[in-house]
Amino acid sequence: MKTLTNALPGIRALDWNEETKCLLIGTRGCEIYEVGADSEDMPKQFMWGHYNGEVWGCAVNPKDQTFVSCGGDKTL
Repeated sequence: MKTLTNALPGIRALDWNEETKCLLIGTRGCEIYEVGADSEDMPKQFMWGHYNGEVWGCAVNPKDQTFVSCGGDKTL
Protein backbone atom coordinates (compact mmCIF):
# COMPACT_ATOMS: atom_id res chain seq x y z
CA MET A 1 0.00 0.00 0.00
CA LYS A 2 2.88 2.36 0.63
CA THR A 3 3.57 2.62 -3.11
CA LEU A 4 -0.06 3.58 -3.85
CA THR A 5 -0.57 6.53 -1.55
CA ASN A 6 1.15 9.45 0.12
CA ALA A 7 -1.34 9.38 2.96
CA LEU A 8 -1.16 7.12 5.96
CA PRO A 9 -0.81 3.67 4.44
CA GLY A 10 -2.34 0.71 6.10
CA ILE A 11 -5.49 -1.26 5.47
CA ARG A 12 -8.44 -0.50 7.76
CA ALA A 13 -11.27 -2.33 5.95
CA LEU A 14 -11.74 -5.02 3.31
CA ASP A 15 -14.83 -6.17 1.45
CA TRP A 16 -15.04 -8.97 -1.14
CA ASN A 17 -17.66 -8.79 -3.91
CA GLU A 18 -18.33 -12.37 -4.96
CA GLU A 19 -20.28 -11.29 -8.06
CA THR A 20 -17.55 -9.08 -9.56
CA LYS A 21 -14.61 -10.94 -7.96
CA CYS A 22 -13.19 -7.65 -6.69
CA LEU A 23 -11.75 -6.61 -3.37
CA LEU A 24 -12.46 -3.14 -1.97
CA ILE A 25 -9.72 -1.79 0.29
CA GLY A 26 -10.17 1.09 2.74
CA THR A 27 -6.99 2.67 4.10
CA ARG A 28 -6.10 4.63 7.23
CA GLY A 29 -5.75 7.64 4.93
CA CYS A 30 -9.45 7.30 4.03
CA GLU A 31 -8.77 6.17 0.48
CA ILE A 32 -10.76 3.45 -1.25
CA TYR A 33 -9.26 1.11 -3.86
CA GLU A 34 -10.65 -1.73 -5.96
CA VAL A 35 -8.54 -4.72 -6.93
CA GLY A 36 -9.74 -7.42 -9.33
CA ALA A 37 -8.95 -11.00 -8.37
CA ASP A 38 -7.33 -11.73 -11.74
CA SER A 39 -5.86 -8.28 -12.31
CA GLU A 40 -2.15 -7.62 -12.42
CA ASP A 41 -2.80 -3.88 -12.85
CA MET A 42 -2.45 -1.33 -10.09
CA PRO A 43 -5.60 -1.02 -7.98
CA LYS A 44 -8.16 1.52 -9.17
CA GLN A 45 -8.56 4.41 -6.71
CA PHE A 46 -12.17 5.48 -6.08
CA MET A 47 -11.72 8.04 -3.36
CA TRP A 48 -9.07 10.31 -1.99
CA GLY A 49 -9.07 10.76 1.74
CA HIS A 50 -10.43 13.28 4.18
CA TYR A 51 -7.18 14.65 5.56
CA ASN A 52 -8.32 17.24 8.09
CA GLY A 53 -10.15 15.50 10.90
CA GLU A 54 -11.84 12.15 10.54
CA VAL A 55 -14.37 10.34 8.38
CA TRP A 56 -17.79 10.70 10.00
CA GLY A 57 -19.86 8.53 7.71
CA CYS A 58 -20.14 6.52 4.52
CA ALA A 59 -23.29 5.51 2.67
CA VAL A 60 -23.47 3.02 -0.21
CA ASN A 61 -26.25 2.75 -2.77
CA PRO A 62 -27.43 -0.90 -2.75
CA LYS A 63 -28.56 -0.79 -6.41
CA ASP A 64 -25.83 1.30 -8.00
CA GLN A 65 -22.05 1.46 -7.69
CA THR A 66 -22.02 4.82 -5.94
CA PHE A 67 -21.13 5.90 -2.44
CA VAL A 68 -20.68 9.09 -0.47
CA SER A 69 -18.59 9.93 2.57
CA CYS A 70 -18.36 12.94 4.85
CA GLY A 71 -15.64 14.02 7.21
CA GLY A 72 -14.19 16.44 9.67
CA ASP A 73 -12.74 18.47 6.79
CA LYS A 74 -16.33 19.53 5.97
CA THR A 75 -16.36 17.82 2.59
CA LEU A 76 -18.90 15.39 1.19
